[in-house]
Amino acid sequence: MVALSPEVKEWCERLHAAGLAVSREAVARICETVSFRTFEDFVRHLEQLGQLTHWQAQQLLAGRPRFLIGKYRLLGTLGRGGMGEVFLAEHVTMERRVAIKLIDPRLPPPALERFFNEVRIIAALDHPNIVHAYNVDLENGQYYLVMEYVEGVDLEQLVRKEGPLPWRRAAGLVRQAAAALGYAHDKGVVHCDIKPANLMVTPQDVVKILDLGLARLRNSPAGQSSETAVVGTIDYMAPELALQPESVDGRVDIYSLGCVLFFLLVGKPPFPEGSLSERIVKHQTAPPPDLKKLRPDVPEELNLLYRKCLAKLPGERFQTAEELARALKACLDLASPGLVRAKALPVATPIESEEPSAPSVASGQGQNPIADQAKTLLAGDQRTSSLKSEPETFPIFPVFLKNSLFRVAIILVVALGIGGLLILISSQVGGPSTSEGLKKPSQSGSVSTQTDSSAPPQRAPEDDPEEFRRRIEQWMRSQAVKQNKSGLRSPKEKTGQASRK
Repeated sequence: MVALSPEVKEWCERLHAAGLAVSREAVARICETVSFRTFEDFVRHLEQLGQLTHWQAQQLLAGRPRFLIGKYRLLGTLGRGGMGEVFLAEHVTMERRVAIKLIDPRLPPPALERFFNEVRIIAALDHPNIVHAYNVDLENGQYYLVMEYVEGVDLEQLVRKEGPLPWRRAAGLVRQAAAALGYAHDKGVVHCDIKPANLMVTPQDVVKILDLGLARLRNSPAGQSSETAVVGTIDYMAPELALQPESVDGRVDIYSLGCVLFFLLVGKPPFPEGSLSERIVKHQTAPPPDLKKLRPDVPEELNLLYRKCLAKLPGERFQTAEELARALKACLDLASPGLVRAKALPVATPIESEEPSAPSVASGQGQNPIADQAKTLLAGDQRTSSLKSEPETFPIFPVFLKNSLFRVAIILVVALGIGGLLILISSQVGGPSTSEGLKKPSQSGSVSTQTDSSAPPQRAPEDDPEEFRRRIEQWMRSQAVKQNKSGLRSPKEKTGQASRK
């Protein structure tokens, strides 16, 4: 092994004094093949080999003397806040990566009290969607908080990078945050600063709530929060947090979550324009923007949910975060896999049968219990519930994609006119009916055509896929007979012509 020159030995001493994990043996092996003229060349080579992070190399060359805080080695910066910086670090023995918040020792006493408030709150919470705290300590006059390191990006960075999110993903992320806030509220903790930048998301789409520095304990003394009464982020702040900060509860976080949901779907907060004071006034007086106009693909139930979150009066919002989480789940369940949502088409009104029958497919009644559940969870605010613009129902029709005959039949039905097919099926399902009744115009103004007078079936088509397929085939054969009588070519003639070609 090559003996180190006095100059290289001095450089190694600097690394050791700074707390950087580069051994003399490793440096000696490097010096066997490489010679360095300057300390900068030496440091840059260690960075290329992965012995130092880029941030460590930059700080070392800038003259930073120390990279250790307690038993942790600083690796880089994660962010900066009003109370100090947050660093990525690792335990010198366990090599576990953590996030460390270093508190500026020059902060005034109220800010330091805010830091200790955060420490107490994080220590009391243990939830998979809330960042965990490991330790708090003091070294050389500087306080620091050791927390769980969350690999990923915050929701603000995510939207800046990917643009507005698909509504299902956005609702799922907000639902996780609502579940975590429900847990925190049950512990007496109100966050008071929910915003996209304080919600981290991992590569597995797991949400973690960060930065509880402004959070409040409901049982804390009233004077404790006087210095931070209107501290928060205006674009996501509930109206009462600016007007009556001393008497807020968990519903301020529900308002903020509604603003976060809007941001994830649109790419900006609900009221982004104007000065600071103008935006505060808008949150207190202006109606929330119509989400459906900006994102037509969003279900109306989710639009109603968002508007209920942004109600000006706390009593008109969801009253608990758990209630909001349940409503979000109901919205997510609206479009279940394997189901197709279709609008009810106007059809002729057949004469009612004397025998009781199952609910009509075209009516949509009783066909969507999940949508009914979502509307029930959104109920309670007459002003919000009246915002629904389309009263039509959206029945759900099962699609049996594995049945090729059924798929072909559906394609043919679409080609020949869905309205006519629904009339024929309803005449078979609804029981005996007269031709006069079927000729009667529907409420929407459509006029039905004469139907086949065959015996009515005993079961509804939607109850039995095979029976439905058989009825479709029977109808197709009747249509072929009608085409022959009208002088049109039959399917066999078309097939023969195609084969001759």
